[in-house]
Amino acid sequence: MKTIYLVRHGQSVANSKDVLGGKDVLLSALGEKQALTMSERFSHIHIDKLIASDFVRAQQTAQPISTLKNMPVTIEPVFGEFLEPSEFFGYTEDAPEVLAYRTERNSKVGSDPDWTHGDGESITNFMQRINQARVLLENCTEETIAVVSHAYFITSFIAAILLDTQVPSEDWFTVLRKLMLTNTGISVLKYKNGEWHVSTFNDRAHFAE
Repeated sequence: MKTIYLVRHGQSVANSKDVLGGKDVLLSALGEKQALTMSERFSHIHIDKLIASDFVRAQQTAQPISTLKNMPVTIEPVFGEFLEPSEFFGYTEDAPEVLAYRTERNSKVGSDPDWTHGDGESITNFMQRINQARVLLENCTEETIAVVSHAYFITSFIAAILLDTQVPSEDWFTVLRKLMLTNTGISVLKYKNGEWHVSTFNDRAHFAE
């Protein structure tokens, strides 16, 4: 049976300011500490492969695990976060422009998933990446894999697994919005003989909370 550890990156500078940001956003000082603390969990966990998205904050979070395990980080862009329009980078999460954009995007998940705003990603393209990530993991020869990714990607991936779907839908969107994932939370998935299972979600025992 294949085991997949999905890890959300540590707190980013954008997270700390509650603003939107792109691929180059760094971890905050707290995020660096979170990543180091989280990596200690993996001193007790055997992994055969370590993957991170092409976002800097994911790679920074993976680095302490890489150092601990003396293994390279494989960069896989398909695990990147949903890309929102760059015109909103630096805007707060509750800015009227951001809320209006997200309201329109969310209203089209089931009816017009190809819709985009500016250079933002479409839901169709996002789901295609989720499907590509699933196939990539299924085809990996390694049995135990750690992947450092992002909140929206991980919850969307897990929602697709839970609903056994490869297409965006209102049900998929409802499930992913009900899943709350914190920085450096660890989720564990199992895969065998074509079947996926979610065994752990958002484990933060490394913080003894």
